[in-house]
Amino acid sequence: MTEEEVRSHLNHWAAEKGSRQRFDDLSLDFGRIRDDLWVITPAKRANIIYVATAEDVRVVHPSQESIVEVLRQLGADASGEYD
Repeated sequence: MTEEEVRSHLNHWAAEKGSRQRFDDLSLDFGRIRDDLWVITPAKRANIIYVATAEDVRVVHPSQESIVEVLRQLGADASGEYD
């Protein structure tokens, strides 16, 4: 997936959840773990991390669960390196 495809995927996911939030309007930092696994952080909200796969989006609250564990559950390499 490209960054634009991920942004579109986030918008579709939010709409399915009944949210009016549009990810087009947010300042986001994108980290590509692999082609089908992305970590997205809103620039002004450090308390939420979005993890997008081709099939789904997960919302991670770092104070409640480990982003490393979430990535491992999704099959990411444990090296911690990403694009």
